[in-house]
Amino acid sequence: AQGDPEGRLPRPQRSIAHQLALWRWLARFDEFQLRGVDDCRFLMARLDRFAADVLAEALFDESRYVRLGATQCLERMGPRGRDAGPALLAHLEDPDLGPWVAGALGR
Repeated sequence: AQGDPEGRLPRPQRSIAHQLALWRWLARFDEFQLRGVDDCRFLMARLDRFAADVLAEALFDESRYVRLGATQCLERMGPRGRDAGPALLAHLEDPDLGPWVAGALGR
């Protein structure tokens, strides 16, 4: 939860419908319409640690825009995105994501 940035509370179980909704939001990073991209980034960055797990998976998406959006969300999540650290490290040398990854790891 947002009030538990250190991850001391147990993770809540999320439904398949919830996971599908997160992936639909992530797919919006590929849109040309930037309003949808900004709205998605705003919402995803404010979610809990479960969303950080989905964002970590999105770092391996084939779309560079989905990967970039996921990285930006993880950076804005701060400590709630901590569990995505290993996935972020895997992209530190990526020319598209490297600077964003470094920022996310720093937060």
